[in-house]
Amino acid sequence: MKNRKGFTLVELLIAATILGCLVVFATVAYRQSVAETRWTQAKGKVDLLGAAVNRAIMDYYPNLTFTSYEMRAYEQNGNCPFNRGVFQLSPVDLVYCGYLENLTWSDQYFHYHVCHKQSSTCCDKAPNDPVACACVNTNARLPGDFAGLVYCVYQDGSSGEYQS
Repeated sequence: MKNRKGFTLVELLIAATILGCLVVFATVAYRQSVAETRWTQAKGKVDLLGAAVNRAIMDYYPNLTFTSYEMRAYEQNGNCPFNRGVFQLSPVDLVYCGYLENLTWSDQYFHYHVCHKQSSTCCDKAPNDPVACACVNTNARLPGDFAGLVYCVYQDGSSGEYQS
């Protein structure tokens, strides 16, 4: 009688194939989970940005305008232009004036826009004139179901997610 020790080549190939399939499914699920977490964080940032825009509008007249739409990186030496009676802001002035905390606004996955009384590629994808929006960066490495997603906050405090 033959003393058989170890596995045959066929058994090893079957085990490797099963393990490979499990790794593929786990990787896809992990990427989806990471993308959903990033999207949730982006929606939280837009909620903060929208609330800051709404507070600025309430404090400094409804005719407040913004000089640009894209939220950019915060610089340490900025001053609040409201102190000089100016009612035209850049989005980063919301940080300088104390309406918004300093967050990381430069993001490889999303763009953050102030939409109040202006047009942008992100803001135009949502109905009913939002005050702030986030949209997925076109070259972001996110799963396909995140392509074209837009999340916006409105002046009444409501929000919505849209697929363009």
